[in-house]
Amino acid sequence: MSSNEEYEDDLEHEDEDLNIVITDFAAIQPYQYEPIRRGEDDDDDDYVRKDTENAVLQRSTQAASEWCKCGHCMAMTNNNECRCCLEISKIVKKCDEAPNPLECITVHPGFRAVTLDPWNLQAVYAGYHQQYGKMAEPTLHEKYRYTAYRHFVRWCWGYVGKSVRVHLPSCVLNAIRAEFPSDNYRGFQLPSLEYA
Repeated sequence: MSSNEEYEDDLEHEDEDLNIVITDFAAIQPYQYEPIRRGEDDDDDDYVRKDTENAVLQRSTQAASEWCKCGHCMAMTNNNECRCCLEISKIVKKCDEAPNPLECITVHPGFRAVTLDPWNLQAVYAGYHQQYGKMAEPTLHEKYRYTAYRHFVRWCWGYVGKSVRVHLPSCVLNAIRAEFPSDNYRGFQLPSLEYA
């Protein structure tokens, strides 16, 4: 066998090896080595327990006593805001962290410090301002309310993302609105589909 024939034979074997590599590369599936989610959080995907999901749709026409389990909720004009803290599993878990049983998240020992303390909210807003920029012309109470809503979500859910919205329970909304009042409230709004 001549050296030229050997060289061509080697090239054929290299092509076969190369085809194997390409074939194997094409078979790679994305995310196949991602860690599997723990089972204990699987029921928290919807943020609200499934047995109450359909009932929430009609709540703005009902008295709060018909759907509130904690005794601190008030009737709201928006169905999305007519939720009790004891229906949301992340908030129930936060209540379970307290040393004594709680009837409502608003009586949790950390609720006032995390959500209603202006000194704490100033520090939290400074972090928000640094990361996302200044809010567009808010009044002082609007800034406190917005920061309190966000900080409550961070306290109960952890990081959820910039455009992720979570329905807060009526008792939490009313506690924050009582501390930082306004003449008009926008209520729950879905995020804009526009990218900043």
